[in-house]
Amino acid sequence: MSKWIMMATLALPIAGGFTFYAIQNKASRLGGGISKPKAVWLFLALYLYFILPVICYAAFDSILSPGIKNGLALLTGLLYLRAFMQPVLMYRLKIWTPIMGIAYNLLCSFFLIYRFFKIDFQPLAENAYDVQIVFLLAISLGALLTDSFYAWSFYKIVGNDTQGDKAIWYASDDNPAFDQINRITFWMNILFISALLLWFLKMLSL
Repeated sequence: MSKWIMMATLALPIAGGFTFYAIQNKASRLGGGISKPKAVWLFLALYLYFILPVICYAAFDSILSPGIKNGLALLTGLLYLRAFMQPVLMYRLKIWTPIMGIAYNLLCSFFLIYRFFKIDFQPLAENAYDVQIVFLLAISLGALLTDSFYAWSFYKIVGNDTQGDKAIWYASDDNPAFDQINRITFWMNILFISALLLWFLKMLSL
């Protein structure tokens, strides 16, 4: 896959976020309304967790060292397990809580730290592409921890109202209680998109 095509995929979370914003803010949608910053963040996280790792694995399969490639595959599997479980808990059973999301984020974070970011992680990186994957995983780790902060902040506002037929899952534009978290999310979106742009630019130079 061309590295320029890879970079173009960064438009997916932005386009997807604004499309989801328009759909989710229609009346009577399960989960409630969502703000623009939160819609962009949702799809940015989906891109980081479910799309970009698969693209990297497919594009650089023959270049990455076995330690990096196997770790990336294990993390991707761990994240996709959540992708199957969470919709069932949200849309079918309607018992999802932010605490569940935080717990899974921390599980993935501990895996990343243990596998890639402990003191002796250096031998895993055998070439420049390995180093780039570690950089990408550092961005993902930051996203997991940031997402946990968002979930905890959201939980303090809504409590257990994330469950049932009238569940609220997102911070909306029209509730003043979410103003601060939406402002923080706006700036964090810029930070993470900028980090991804730097990552892509470095990839283009390899």
